[in-house]
Amino acid sequence: MIRGMGGDDLLRGNGGADFLYGGDGADTLSGGAGNDWLEGGAGADIVMGGAGADRFVLTAVSDSTAAAQDRFDDFSYAEGDRIDLSAIDANTALTGDQAFRFIGSTAFSGAAGELRATPAGNGLMTVYGDVDGDGVAEVQFLVRASALSGAEFLL
Repeated sequence: MIRGMGGDDLLRGNGGADFLYGGDGADTLSGGAGNDWLEGGAGADIVMGGAGADRFVLTAVSDSTAAAQDRFDDFSYAEGDRIDLSAIDANTALTGDQAFRFIGSTAFSGAAGELRATPAGNGLMTVYGDVDGDGVAEVQFLVRASALSGAEFLL
């Protein structure tokens, strides 16, 4: 496990299954070869998986917001990469832990728990998650991909 602190950290894994956690700050995480767990924490992080089936992880809506978006570079569904949002409660109006529902590029309907993705330009997609049903994303991040479907996510 490689853990950053409160500053803007640069964390690099090597071959093998690395666990990288950036903590607070605008961190850069690079997993390298192997099946890595990559969790930026709070702040506008740049996260690169490298070769292998990597897991890009957000555990709270505050990990990536409109004001401090994470960017997941080197994301490859074909290599087994996944975006893990399973620790985030997608509906704060209900007790327990609800999963997001991926709705493609469709606009939010006003129901809590919706997750959508739209092209952002330059080979990036913006992913938005609404946890309270107000039609505004509480969690927001960028993924280097030409398209996204529900299959890329662990919800």
